[in-house]
Amino acid sequence: MKRYINLRCLSDRSLALLSVLFIAVLLGSCKEDKLNEIIIPRYASFESDSYTISRSSSEELLVVLNFTKPLEDKGTVTIAIDHNTTADNLGYIITPEPVNGKVTLNLEKGVATASFSVKSTHFFDDDKVIGFKIESATGSALVSKTNINTVVTLEGNVLVPELNASVSSLENFGELKKGEESDVQSYTVTAANLTENLAVTAPDNFKVSLDNVTFHSSATIDFKSINTAPVTVYVKFTPNIGEDKTITGNITHLSGASSVEVSVTGKETGNTPPEVMLLTEYFNYGTTAGDLIAKSSNKWVRISGSTTPLQYVVPGLSFTGYAGSGQGGAVVSTNGSGSREDATLALAEQNSGVIYAAQLISISNAEVGTGDFFYSFRDGSGTFNRIYASKDTDGKLVLSLGRNTSPTASATAYNFNTTYLVVTKYDFTSKISSMFVISGTIPSTEPAIPDVITSGGTAPTKFTEVSIRQNTGVLDATIDGIRVGVTWKGVLGL
Repeated sequence: MKRYINLRCLSDRSLALLSVLFIAVLLGSCKEDKLNEIIIPRYASFESDSYTISRSSSEELLVVLNFTKPLEDKGTVTIAIDHNTTADNLGYIITPEPVNGKVTLNLEKGVATASFSVKSTHFFDDDKVIGFKIESATGSALVSKTNINTVVTLEGNVLVPELNASVSSLENFGELKKGEESDVQSYTVTAANLTENLAVTAPDNFKVSLDNVTFHSSATIDFKSINTAPVTVYVKFTPNIGEDKTITGNITHLSGASSVEVSVTGKETGNTPPEVMLLTEYFNYGTTAGDLIAKSSNKWVRISGSTTPLQYVVPGLSFTGYAGSGQGGAVVSTNGSGSREDATLALAEQNSGVIYAAQLISISNAEVGTGDFFYSFRDGSGTFNRIYASKDTDGKLVLSLGRNTSPTASATAYNFNTTYLVVTKYDFTSKISSMFVISGTIPSTEPAIPDVITSGGTAPTKFTEVSIRQNTGVLDATIDGIRVGVTWKGVLGL
């Protein structure tokens, strides 16, 4: 049964109250509709959590974002390139272009999706990845709590390094004297897909340049990018060996495992023929130690002593840059009681001009004081230019030189158990004996001031032998690489 209100029966006051109630209901209904409209979410998330761009693809990949409802207002979404990214910015192109590592998408009202594109440049070998994260949104868009990360994998190229030189060899540079420079020859180098710089290295006596102005023993070319234009390499022949001989070698080009060579040839001429040594003794008597005289098949001859022979040992002594270094064994002079053997090696008689003797020496023990001599020239009966070893009060090695008595000590103290290159010299005209002790780089010319100089004792008139001596003290010496000649360069093999 329906009921109706008879408005005529209501008082004016009742009608007023009813009107107020009706207006309140209408206003409440409008507010509720507006509230429902504001709280409806439009969340942004990635359509997929991973994408792949194949190594053969040249197309753009769309990375799609979805919204839970169409947008009711304009806005933006910002996507950051995150820390998982291994590709550098040369490996890809993103549209719209990132600014400070972030992509911003402008959103129109009513859209339900958005996207940006990624394209691989293929400037890499191994697979690379780009990580993205939805970072913020404006307008009616909100950032979802899920699916806000995605990864795009860029498949790497299988790139084969290429390295080529326009020639395999240059023409013969011809004949030049030591210190001269040849005319320039050149060739070009091309490369692709290299991952390291290209090192160009010239062999000894040749130099290379990339600008045909400054020439060096090596140069570096930046070939890390693909399809780099050809680079010209300029070459000079700069002989400096001091011998008349043909010099050959290869200019090497190396980048990682990729390499190529260009051969070069030239000849040095106009030099003085190398000096022929008066005597060399490198103690090449096999790999087994033993009695020196027996090992040398009596090349060495006993001159005194009998019970303790000189001993041949292996390996021998070495000294960088010396012609008599590391070529065989050595001889050891050990000292103590008993009849200890001394021995000599024959030398063609020398009685004029200047004579040098170079030898490698290592002393392991010596007495304090004057010490003992262990090596010298002989004239067939007496010994001259004797090398002595002793120990100073600080326990350091002292080397001295004496004619046949009264040795003169070097002002420098040396180390025991250390190999030194010792050069003795005798001038038959001035009657002066000298000694040079070399511990580092061998001087290319004779030093003006010897370590020891002496004119005391008897002046020899000839030399016919070199000798090694043992004695009753405590001196132990190893001797190797004996060379006897008439010039500084010759005796040292420079």
